[in-house]
Amino acid sequence: MARASRPRARRPMRLSYSLAQVYFEIARSAIATIEPAKVQGLRRSRGLALASTLLFAAGSLTVVYSFLAVEAIVNYHLYHLWMDRSGVPKRRLQAKFPTVRDFGDLRKTKLADLRARIKALCMLLNIDPPHKVIPKEWAAFTELLETARHFLTHPIPERSEFQGTASLIMSRTPAGKFVVTAGSLIAHFYVQVGQKAPSWLTSNEVVSVKVGAAPRRRKRASERPSNVPLERTGADQRGGSGTPRSAGRSAPDR
Repeated sequence: MARASRPRARRPMRLSYSLAQVYFEIARSAIATIEPAKVQGLRRSRGLALASTLLFAAGSLTVVYSFLAVEAIVNYHLYHLWMDRSGVPKRRLQAKFPTVRDFGDLRKTKLADLRARIKALCMLLNIDPPHKVIPKEWAAFTELLETARHFLTHPIPERSEFQGTASLIMSRTPAGKFVVTAGSLIAHFYVQVGQKAPSWLTSNEVVSVKVGAAPRRRKRASERPSNVPLERTGADQRGGSGTPRSAGRSAPDR
């Protein structure tokens, strides 16, 4: 009697992702899809609040994902240095942080701050840190991306604080500057080790995110037209601003 053959076990699928590239392309395309003419048309047809909210949504995506792109590439290289077979980078970090045993323990040190991680990575790679080579871009990162990113992930609905930072994101800063700043920092690591910066720093190759107003929803007869939102922030508050206006170039030159 012939034995039934056992089905071959399927090998697990191994996929690789470039998080830095994906995040960076989301940041670029989120703001590049916003056309000032359409925003003004939306303001006339559906009101100032919706137009301002749309700009804020696009700006938020650009800021947060620009920051995440830098963080992704720093964490990737820092981890691979930690896992290096020679053990030298790991010992150098443990000499600075004696309580660290595993890579995850670094989050309990001052390296929880991305700026400190960038400096540590440069030390391990024996390259010049960005604050010495590209001081203007480094200042823009610390003053703009950090401030705006922290504000967006830990929002405080206090009127003056919200309006001040929202204005920084939506009107006082050209939208493309967040992407340019993140791209300059990422390119810094490639240039310092003698490599060419990746092509996705200048044009999207994988991801395209389109930000636009949701379709107008028809109200049911039973709905109250004066439903109060569960939260009010910024332009929803009495005295809030929110006049949408063009924030300059929407993306880096391609």
